[in-house]
Amino acid sequence: QLKLQVHRDFGQERNFFEFLFEKNSSVDFQKYIPTIFKLFYDADLLSEGFLVSWKEDKLTEKLMKDFRYEKTRDEKLKTAAKPFLDWVR
Repeated sequence: QLKLQVHRDFGQERNFFEFLFEKNSSVDFQKYIPTIFKLFYDADLLSEGFLVSWKEDKLTEKLMKDFRYEKTRDEKLKTAAKPFLDWVR
């Protein structure tokens, strides 16, 4: 059983993305990304401001400072999340 604790501030929201790729890299979550994002959004665990800023690459510079950031992984996640991100916007 997977457990995930996400807090409402920006730094902890980023841990959600780490969960999807680092801790469970052998599991392909891509097809579930829009549903997962919607559930977290409805629970106020991912904010609209954060998601819109991330979608528009306004957070890239800040995220790049983290040694775990990978542009390829970020783009893959954005592609998978596109239906949800379009809905949020």
